[in-house]
Amino acid sequence: AGFKNPYFVALSPTPQIGAAAAQGVGLDAIGAYTSWGGSDYAGLCAAHIKHWDAMKETGEKVVPDLTAGWGGPRDNKGDTMQPKPGELAAHVRSAFEWIAANPDVAEAKTLLFYAWNEVDEGGWLVPDKSQGTAKLDAIREVVKERDGK
Repeated sequence: AGFKNPYFVALSPTPQIGAAAAQGVGLDAIGAYTSWGGSDYAGLCAAHIKHWDAMKETGEKVVPDLTAGWGGPRDNKGDTMQPKPGELAAHVRSAFEWIAANPDVAEAKTLLFYAWNEVDEGGWLVPDKSQGTAKLDAIREVVKERDGK
């Protein structure tokens, strides 16, 4: 694809610190492990989009971060920050739309997900007893839509 191999991304909770880190050692882009905000999953997703825009404003290349939820057993927040499969699919669609709208900034055309297995913190894609593979299935459907398959 014409990119350096590997493609290095500075992960930081604040865009400014991420940009300084990327510039300081010559990394390719900035991103985040996760973003926070909102009182439910929709608010959490909105906080992520706001964070993508803030990262873009630094002038650095961006790899958007997505969330599979927040507020696990140790946070005792219940299910308000846990996505239903359709909500997760909408979040993934919004990231693909952001990348399409910002091709120069999102040159890697890739996403980072929080998280595969942060069950204790409330962010996971790993199949579980309550939803099975529903989260992964939702993501697969969005990718199929995007790829026209």
